[in-house]
Amino acid sequence: MGVLGILNSVNDAVANPDAAVIVTDTTKFDTTVTDMAWHLPARTSGSRIWDIPHNVASGDVTWYHFAMTGVRQEGADDGGMVKILDASDAEILWMRIVDGFLAFRLPGPVDSERISMTENPRLMRLDVKIDFGGAGITVTVYVEGSLTPSTSVTIASSAALTNPANFQIVHTDSDHIYISELYAADFDTRNTRPVRQNIDASGNHSEWQGDETDVNDDDVGTSILALAGDKSSFNVEAYPGPATPAGINRVVAKIVATKGASGPTDINPFVRVAGADDSAGNIGPSADPTQSTHYPEWSLNPDTGVGWVSADMDTTEIGVEAIA
Repeated sequence: MGVLGILNSVNDAVANPDAAVIVTDTTKFDTTVTDMAWHLPARTSGSRIWDIPHNVASGDVTWYHFAMTGVRQEGADDGGMVKILDASDAEILWMRIVDGFLAFRLPGPVDSERISMTENPRLMRLDVKIDFGGAGITVTVYVEGSLTPSTSVTIASSAALTNPANFQIVHTDSDHIYISELYAADFDTRNTRPVRQNIDASGNHSEWQGDETDVNDDDVGTSILALAGDKSSFNVEAYPGPATPAGINRVVAKIVATKGASGPTDINPFVRVAGADDSAGNIGPSADPTQSTHYPEWSLNPDTGVGWVSADMDTTEIGVEAIA
């Protein structure tokens, strides 16, 4: 399946009493990767809960990658950070700040394990692997891509749960925390980061009703519409990522779609490179009024047949065709 969720928009959180809070202060995240962070404001009582659901892996393994910024050290108030839940909202993993440490808890026989945060006081990148492939559930936490006794821990549980489906931010008594670069996948996320490129202009195809302003505002209430066979494609903004990346793991399009009571039933996402369209294959969206999120991806540049490089992104269009 690949990418299960790119979770860097306020609309990725489902409705809740407090509403999701994001921050665009560029000191709180790496601007070469994203333009926002989830913000957990300082609180002395009460809590906020933001559910950020994602697609479910078809295999046994789910990975999460995210960056955490602005965490206080020893002497900080204790506070919740995240929970990872299955499709029935049963808790798989709980991560909490406790006396300057990051504590982990699984249901079942495992109570708690801790890793010190003192080595990365301002920003740390975490990769969390949840594996259902053994007799129990094995959770492995990597800090900055590494597994060492002082920064990571592996814990197992025999609790009867299913694959993760929800990254839940649970904020209780703690200092300000900022979470960015959040995405879920069924592959190893270590040493990868989701570089976000927004659509900025119409491309070679423009048959759908609507333009780039209707699909690039982080608002699922606006959209483009199509008849069967219509195709539209869009240029993306200049590549904003690190100047010399080791390589681009894959190109992923994030598509939120719904199908009507009549008309097209599927969509066929594609990339347009060097004057040719390369299809990812048909996808069946949810029926109106429900929206479904899809992540078609391309691991190789279809024009060159090899891995993507950053220069490719400046000339690639992202498109979609409506299928009867």
